Amino acid sequence: MSAIDPVKKMREQVFLEQVKKVVPLAALVELVATFFPGGKTGPPSLSLRTMFCVRCMQKWFLLSNPSMEEIFFYTPLYRAFARSVSLGVCLTKHHFAFLAQA
Repeated sequence: MSAIDPVKKMREQVFLEQVKKVVPLAALVELVATFFPGGKTGPPSLSLRTMFCVRCMQKWFLLSNPSMEEIFFYTPLYRAFARSVSLGVCLTKHHFAFLAQA
């Protein structure tokens, strides 16, 4: 009889842990920084790293803007990966609209 793992990880969790180990996110964010608008008008923007990670997760998991928005609010795993762990962050439809333009 085999032992049952009481803390089974989701596939997404395993994948994101592997991404953290393999992908140089800090270096990629630096490359993208030159193209990131300053956000001097409109609602306060999220950090570039958060926006970049959200965009990557959308591509990796084939999520539309509304789907990513919903998952981001209800799944701590995605917020933790994007380093925006609190729901106090004001993430609006404007942020996801900006991602759609990229």
